[in-house]
Amino acid sequence: MLEEIKLDDRSYQEIRDDAVDSIVKHCPEWTNHNISDPGITIVELLSSMSEDVINRLNRVPDKNYFAFLDLIGIKQRLARPSATEVTFSMSQGHQASLDKKDTILIKKGSVLSTDPKGDEETILFETIRDLYISNLELLNVYSKTFNTYRQRDDIVDNMQSLKNDETFKPFSSHGASDNIIQIYLSSHSFEAFSNSAKISLVFRLPTTMRAFDIKDNFLQNIKWEFYGGSSWQPLNIVNDYFFTLDDKDADILSVTFKGENSEFTPWILEQFSKNEAYYLRGTIQEAPEWLKSFSVYEISILTSSYDNGVLPNNCFHNDENLNLNNDIYPFSSRPKIDDKMKEEMFYINSNEAFEVAGTSISIYLKQSLNPEYILPKEHDNLRLVWEYPIGEGKWNFLKVSDETQLFTKDGRVTFDIPKDIAFVEISGEDGYWVRCRLADGNYGAEEHSAYDESSGTVVTTPSTLRPPALSEITIRYTKPREDIKECRVLNNFKYDYKEFMDDVPTILFDAEGEREEAMFFAFNSYLSEDYLSIYFDIETGNENENIFARQRVIEWQLLQDDQWIKLDNVLDETDGMTVSGSVTINLPSIEKLEKNILYIEEYERMWIKAKVKFNSLQHAPNIKKILLNTVSVVQEESYQDELLGRSDGLPDLKFALNYKNLSKPPIVTVGDDEFIAVDRFIDHGKDDKVFRFNGITGVIEFGDDEYGVVPLLGDSIYIKEYSITNGKNGNVNSGEITVLRESINYIDSVINHKPSINGEDADTLNDLKRHAPSVLKTMDRAISIEDYELLCENFSPAIKKAKCISTNGEVVIIPLTESIIKDMGFINKKLLDDLKKYLKDRSILTIEPILLTPTVVTVAVHMKLLYTVENYNISKLELQNRILDNAQLYFDPLTGYKGDGFPIGKLINKGDFYSIIQNTDNNIFIGEVKFSLNGSRNFDSRAILASDQLVKIDTIIVEEFSYDL
Repeated sequence: MLEEIKLDDRSYQEIRDDAVDSIVKHCPEWTNHNISDPGITIVELLSSMSEDVINRLNRVPDKNYFAFLDLIGIKQRLARPSATEVTFSMSQGHQASLDKKDTILIKKGSVLSTDPKGDEETILFETIRDLYISNLELLNVYSKTFNTYRQRDDIVDNMQSLKNDETFKPFSSHGASDNIIQIYLSSHSFEAFSNSAKISLVFRLPTTMRAFDIKDNFLQNIKWEFYGGSSWQPLNIVNDYFFTLDDKDADILSVTFKGENSEFTPWILEQFSKNEAYYLRGTIQEAPEWLKSFSVYEISILTSSYDNGVLPNNCFHNDENLNLNNDIYPFSSRPKIDDKMKEEMFYINSNEAFEVAGTSISIYLKQSLNPEYILPKEHDNLRLVWEYPIGEGKWNFLKVSDETQLFTKDGRVTFDIPKDIAFVEISGEDGYWVRCRLADGNYGAEEHSAYDESSGTVVTTPSTLRPPALSEITIRYTKPREDIKECRVLNNFKYDYKEFMDDVPTILFDAEGEREEAMFFAFNSYLSEDYLSIYFDIETGNENENIFARQRVIEWQLLQDDQWIKLDNVLDETDGMTVSGSVTINLPSIEKLEKNILYIEEYERMWIKAKVKFNSLQHAPNIKKILLNTVSVVQEESYQDELLGRSDGLPDLKFALNYKNLSKPPIVTVGDDEFIAVDRFIDHGKDDKVFRFNGITGVIEFGDDEYGVVPLLGDSIYIKEYSITNGKNGNVNSGEITVLRESINYIDSVINHKPSINGEDADTLNDLKRHAPSVLKTMDRAISIEDYELLCENFSPAIKKAKCISTNGEVVIIPLTESIIKDMGFINKKLLDDLKKYLKDRSILTIEPILLTPTVVTVAVHMKLLYTVENYNISKLELQNRILDNAQLYFDPLTGYKGDGFPIGKLINKGDFYSIIQNTDNNIFIGEVKFSLNGSRNFDSRAILASDQLVKIDTIIVEEFSYDL
């Protein structure tokens, strides 16, 4: 029995607390919130009464539930039709001997069905668009990729893979036909990018480059990124930063970046090295003509602080830690007063600024802003000495330039970090330090009195003590330039390592020809001025890619008169071969087949090419099937031009449709006017031509002339079109849609190669109770991450859960259906398209939500187990099966883990299997667990998932099962 679901689950205490919290906002002068206050007594009384009303509301009859929810615009969600694709076959003899084939139109809305056996119900489906089919035969599918290791084109005929139901990758992982030019840099000095600093890349050029018109902002126009472990992320350029260099570097180009990139950490890029390193890359988006001649002596990094500097890590006076949030006395408030022999030391620590030898330092000292403060003054030949540590308690003299005149005014102290500075401990704090020692003289003396024998009186000398007090200490630094040794260039689809030699120019980019990555389709005959539709069944990838930058641009071309011409009229539902869908091409006039030597022999075919123009993805598509004559269908029955009746001119007019269980709003006409379906009349005026409908009962309702216009007396009311669905019953297996309900010449058969999925029944009362609170919470608007997740779940009963990710101003939503693991992450495209439109309409104007289907990762688990009961008797196979069953329940994304589903992208480790083993048998515990992903032979003690990945445990192997002595 379902747990009772409350429409409003607030308690008395929650209502009271909310009311008291609102007092501050609405009546700030009311400050006494104690229980003795008479106003609080009234609040508590009303809270108690509100709780009674809520309790009664949660116990009203079902009919009233629907009525109450309807008043606030919460309706039962409509049933959701399932969807799949069907493939038509034509009679083999039709136009068999002709090179030129004609097409036959399968109209949008054509009806197909299952072929029921016995008492089974007939399930109807309809095509969602027009489809032109023909007897065209696809003979060959070639893929052409560039082999970066052998430096040659690889051409493969994939037709046999398709016939054997095997997948193939038509492009290389990073392939793109148009040359992508990138420079990759690596240096341990890039650690500075995580600090609050400015980092400049400096390219020193030979004088021969003066012959070219190189703009000063050339490097700024390059797309610079850093590698953050799972993706390349953009660097922020400082546009208004200028610096000067010595005469040797007169011919330079530079670009300066902001630091504070917390995700910039060392990683392994296997194509370069097996060791961890920091990586930058720059992508040249528009290559100038002179780029093939672009040469440099070296590339170096220059790091400096921002103009406002950095604060010291620590400051000490002798062994006293000074609080930099207040004014500080660097030499105490009474230097050389109490003990003239005592040394007064001022220590400054900055690991960021003082660490690198040769760094230019400016320490800015600002005097106290206290109005009673008097500027210090030197006395008795005051002398300050600056020093730096060399280790073992020893300090060396540090040569400085002091604009502060011995700490007596605002200014800076500048110096260069010596080569032999040591990392030392001062009063328990480790780091890089400098210090200023008060060597001679002082900052004055206190008032004192003395007896003057000559006058016989006591003479008082006024105080001259004016010690320096500082309100601010900031450190600005510029580290010495450091040459970058690791440089690689990606050009012409290969990586080249660049080595720089002293004062010898190195050309960075070679000037070779264009390489091509493409897929070629060879057809036995041709169509002319007609439509060709090719369906691609693309497997959801398991690669860990940047889900926020999915882009592959495909250009479609036709071979005609020995020339490849671009096809402009192409509708690509695959989004550049990233998801399953159809590519529909409107072919130009074609008069003959074309000869083309691509593989081994010269063939006469109609040749069509899919050429990769741009690719920012980290993987190639994995194609399972390529089908002709294929179109998407939905499990719906559509009815047109149904007369409901005539208007009697009265308010609140209602009519019932002939059929119930609608899948979408009907199209209603009254007289010559079309009325619009709305959720609530209260949002509309007396002249608005609107209606409401209940898709479950099939009832249409019109307004009352105050909220929504009343149809005029005698007007005919027609339903121009509406559709009904079987909901969950429409989910059928592959191979079951085999009947074309109308006879079309030359059509031999039809079949669905994939199951029809994502059909869902309309809301029950319990469903409505469950999602009503979230509707009230979002108010049909998406502002927060939680709003997007709730709106996804409210959109359709087919969406059981959703995860929203927000990064870099983008909102990415990953919806989950009931059978998401079984379907290996597949969700039908119509459901996703409808959901995307629904979310976009409820998002703020600047947000374009991105919808992604989850990736299902198959995990094999190898474990060593121990049992604690002597003579324990159970077979390994039985134990493995029991653990597998419990593991699949635990990792279920909807109901597993703690009851609310195993989180998408959550790391898997040994701890997850403790509870799984305990639920299997509490006499067993884990010795060791290892994980392998997607059939890999590499095992690890944990499985790290990307943010869009789900877990499917498909294998449990118990390697050892022994008694724990």
